[in-house]
Amino acid sequence: HTRFDFRSPKKLAQALIDDQLSLDHNFCFTVHESQHNALTNLACLSSERSNILLSVLSNQKGLQVYTPFQLGEPTFSDHISPQDYPAICLEPQAWPDSPRFEHFGSILVDESQPYLHKTQFKFTRLK
Repeated sequence: HTRFDFRSPKKLAQALIDDQLSLDHNFCFTVHESQHNALTNLACLSSERSNILLSVLSNQKGLQVYTPFQLGEPTFSDHISPQDYPAICLEPQAWPDSPRFEHFGSILVDESQPYLHKTQFKFTRLK
């Protein structure tokens, strides 16, 4: 029950409150070792304006979410208010500090074994 609780749908603006006008956080997911190659649904974002749903699926167990609040002055429209954010970045990855904490799982890549990172960005048109 914090501003970082996205288990139920809510507007992104609800997480951007008070002086915390941007996100730059890694969300951690539980991925069982037997499922390390399976895709897990990490995030779903929808837009009422475009009627598009974005689903982010990956075999990574972390999702870095970043809202770049200050990208400079917008040049594509004079109708963007300071409350509007020009982008949201969703970056599937390992958990931060994985090299320091053994129980986070290793992120070391051995040249004798292939490394396979799978991510799927799926777009669906809503009604």
